[in-house]
Amino acid sequence: MARDRRLRKTEDAIQNAFIKLILDNGYESIKIGDLIEEADINKSTFYLHYNSILGVSYAIEDRLISEALETWNLCKGSLEERLDSFFTFLLKDKKKYQAVIAVSDGHLFKKAESSFKPFFERFREETDDKEMKPYRVSFYFGATYSVIRKWLVSSSRTDRKKLIKLLCELLKTTGK
Repeated sequence: MARDRRLRKTEDAIQNAFIKLILDNGYESIKIGDLIEEADINKSTFYLHYNSILGVSYAIEDRLISEALETWNLCKGSLEERLDSFFTFLLKDKKKYQAVIAVSDGHLFKKAESSFKPFFERFREETDDKEMKPYRVSFYFGATYSVIRKWLVSSSRTDRKKLIKLLCELLKTTGK
């Protein structure tokens, strides 16, 4: 068990260093030397955990999507309550999510769409023909992702309650 904690602690240090470097200097400027210095590890330790800098990014994406999905699924209330819970979750580590979106928006989008697909498949199933279902799912997810992304990366102080209302109107559901 102690080994698992040490591995997790090292992975956390690497991922936190990666996010800090992105926020400070941008993704393009990150070098493995900078990352291992910031994480206070050696090169062999880095390669024990990851193959590349991109591997760190993918691991962070997987972790964030897993946490986001868990947050989404834990809230059993209305769609509005779920979205409010989700926005609260995102606020806890807003800088982290901004960093991840800045690095791998397209890759993150594909992973998130796949993970949240079951939820978005439920909208207006009874009126949709089978041919249109994948397009409908992509539309609802894409619009939701875009609103949340814009809110995360925007420097404006847009009221999240207004955004939640906008998303509820867009999705036109009771949030069952």
